[in-house]
Amino acid sequence: MSWLFAALIAAFINGTSAIFDKKLLGKQGLADPVAYTFWVGILGLLVLVVIPFGFVALPLKTILIALLGGVIFIFALFTFFTALYKYSALGFLQMVGGFTPVLTLFVTSVFFQNTIGLGNTLGLIILVCGTFVFLRTEEHGARYGVFSLAVLSSIFFSASDILKKIAFSQGPFLTVFIWISLGGALVALCLASVPSLRRRVFASAKETEHKNKVLYLLNRGWAASAAVATHYAIFLGHPALVEAVLSFKYAIIFVAAVFMLKEKMPSRILFWKIFGMLLIIAGIAWLGLVGYVQGLPAVTKMEWGVTFSQKFAKELEGDGWQKMYTDILDDLGAKKLRLIAYWDIIEPKKNEFDFAGLDWQIDEAQKRGVEVILALGRKTPRWPECHEPAWAKALWNSDSVNYEKELFGYVEAVVLRYKNSTAVKAWQVENEPLFPFGECRPTGLRFLTREMALVRSLDGRPIALTDSGELGFAWPLLAAKGDMFGTTLYRYVYNKVFGNIKYTLIPPGYFQLKKIWAHDILGKDIFIAELQSEPWPPQGMNSAMFTEIADYAKVSGFPSAYWWGVEWWHAEKENGRPEMWDLAKELFKS
Repeated sequence: MSWLFAALIAAFINGTSAIFDKKLLGKQGLADPVAYTFWVGILGLLVLVVIPFGFVALPLKTILIALLGGVIFIFALFTFFTALYKYSALGFLQMVGGFTPVLTLFVTSVFFQNTIGLGNTLGLIILVCGTFVFLRTEEHGARYGVFSLAVLSSIFFSASDILKKIAFSQGPFLTVFIWISLGGALVALCLASVPSLRRRVFASAKETEHKNKVLYLLNRGWAASAAVATHYAIFLGHPALVEAVLSFKYAIIFVAAVFMLKEKMPSRILFWKIFGMLLIIAGIAWLGLVGYVQGLPAVTKMEWGVTFSQKFAKELEGDGWQKMYTDILDDLGAKKLRLIAYWDIIEPKKNEFDFAGLDWQIDEAQKRGVEVILALGRKTPRWPECHEPAWAKALWNSDSVNYEKELFGYVEAVVLRYKNSTAVKAWQVENEPLFPFGECRPTGLRFLTREMALVRSLDGRPIALTDSGELGFAWPLLAAKGDMFGTTLYRYVYNKVFGNIKYTLIPPGYFQLKKIWAHDILGKDIFIAELQSEPWPPQGMNSAMFTEIADYAKVSGFPSAYWWGVEWWHAEKENGRPEMWDLAKELFKS
């Protein structure tokens, strides 16, 4: 996270320096670009005073990369100052501020395979959007000239940042920074060696009032400290993210312009500047949160459980489903179960209940001291998601009032039957109730709220709510409504359009964010309700994928996980392929 603080300090210094320049120069405008570039470069010689404090020998290759990074940085400054000199109020700053991080990220990702992860990418996008919102508030004119110089300047800044990062990765910060600064000073000295350019530098200095010369040099020194902070941020972090965070200076400039310089602006412009500032602040806050999540320690001890479906077990092994269940408890050693009270099994005919199968499952779990989360409701685990009896299904569209009455009657019967069981630790009301997956519509929030109220009125045990891990976006609400929150976690899926998909771009930090919200902030118990371990046709599942998914779950921030696919493991074992069963068995012992 140190890179973020360094980048914010650099942005603050850059913003305040820009405001001071504006106040100092007034209508004089920016000095000659050649002179401005010369003085910035020549100030790099000041780094010579720190040589006694940590200068070490570097390989020639690293020195050349650092020097080249400094040289290109001066070229970037020259194009930058030239554009400001010609188009001071045409949004050039914002164009460069938006183009540079995007270009840097593209080059480092494509050519160096140096990616920043989905969370950081989202933060970068928010910051770039904020930058371009500020661009929207600027005057528009001479578009081609501004755009061309902005692209050129961004290319130079991006190339310089990438070269600096490469050099920093090969040596200590102070030594590499000295060589980078000397590269910039070398270009400044070359400028001074050309008589015509030297005359422009000193002519510009003569035109400035004496009192402004001192203030100008002091401000350049202040701005130079931003360069140190920026380079340190690049040393610690990814240059694309550093460049994106530097957009914070636009927020600083805007606030200072309103409250210090007392600038007046139309309400429309004021609105967009405030919106841009809020986007930038949101992007920085998001990057801070992502950095915090990435720094969280992995869960060293996971509690493993399984979801067991009587329906799927019978589909795979017929009447042998009970043997499968006892093997899961005794041979596999599962101590945490998620069981399912299927409506169409329990009430196949209206007001005629059959609890035999579920009674047996609960009793066997209770004998062994196994904890059970019991899922109930209209939408419960396994395809087609909604497991309604045929007699009730027609009511959903034709008579919603009676449908709800019948559903709640079944829910009440389930809760009352097992409320005295010591095995049942929580009621899962519906499965992913707000996620549109399966051959039925989501239940809806009002429906869910009434169903939860019914369960609470019948028993005081916790209510668990679940959501899709990768594509569900109702988890903040569901975590707040329930007593427990469960997420699915899949790594390998299939889509008819895109084929086999691996969720490569979703880091464990995405699930850690859910953990922070649901557990750390709201104080709810959390669990992975479905941890993928069975094939999603047409791709298979093997031991390497299983191990990868288990390792991913361990760093998700969730302390317990219920594997999805135990019925398939058992069927494979019974058919002479015990690989998955044996892997899970070892995992459950650990």
